[in-house]
Amino acid sequence: MNRILNYLIKNIFKIVIAYFVFQFLLVIFWQQPFQSDSHYYYKLAQDCLKYHSIYPAKAHLYEDYIIAPLYVNLLVAALSIYNAQITIGFLNILLNALQMFLLFRLSERFTDRKTACVCLLLYMCYLNILGLVLINLTEMFFEVLVLSSLYFFYKDSNKSLFLAGVFAAASIAVRPVGWGLVAAFLITLAVRFIKRNYVTKQLIALILGLSLFIIALGTVTQISFGKFIYTSSTGPLNLLIGANDNTTGAFNARVLEKGNVGYIQNSDSLTYIEKENFYKQKTKDWIISHPAKWLSLIPAKIFFMFAWDDFT
Repeated sequence: MNRILNYLIKNIFKIVIAYFVFQFLLVIFWQQPFQSDSHYYYKLAQDCLKYHSIYPAKAHLYEDYIIAPLYVNLLVAALSIYNAQITIGFLNILLNALQMFLLFRLSERFTDRKTACVCLLLYMCYLNILGLVLINLTEMFFEVLVLSSLYFFYKDSNKSLFLAGVFAAASIAVRPVGWGLVAAFLITLAVRFIKRNYVTKQLIALILGLSLFIIALGTVTQISFGKFIYTSSTGPLNLLIGANDNTTGAFNARVLEKGNVGYIQNSDSLTYIEKENFYKQKTKDWIISHPAKWLSLIPAKIFFMFAWDDFT
């Protein structure tokens, strides 16, 4: 076993090259029409190109929500170079390469070069990532931003902590769960403070990077769209999907169908803010009426979140 492992590590560069050659072939010869979320992100980017605007464009005021503004704007930038689905495939390959590089550097930092090579081998064996380049989703970009933030956080200089804050804020602009990373950083700095390590400047640098990015992105959208937006507004809708009579803990959008509490008649006449308030109120009403059932769904939600990973 050691001989096989040593052989693979010795030839890691060739294996990585073969891995990416295969992904290029996938993108060139096995493109499929985008569906569901993949299609929606693509449609939003095409809208922005049509209206010569960043996302969100003024036409998106009456959408159901604002979603992943930084990711959609990345698509707008890429598609403005060459407006075709294949562009997103090549963008995904680039993001995958960045993710592998960051994984290798982080692994090498905390262990050694051999272990970092093993991490790359395990990563390439994960077929989900191999096929993810064919799909237009936020995961790859989000993971690159998170890994970048972690990379700079553990370099420990004030400048790198500032960059860690910037990349953490960028991850929030793709998926709001990026706030969990910020919480982890703050806990880490709190532990360092308890151990009497000097962290005041580090904390200021982290928060400064985080705040400046959020303010910059929010200000740009305020100017172009009229609303201060820096992250997705899908939270209320997701809460309602997990808090209604039909919920099982898994994703189930029947609550939005006609005759159910999440249905909005003439929804095209309402702004995303009005819809957000509607979903919030319906969620609040249901949780207050069914607190025990809502709490009992937590184990099921955890199970469905981690039980499988097969979307590619």
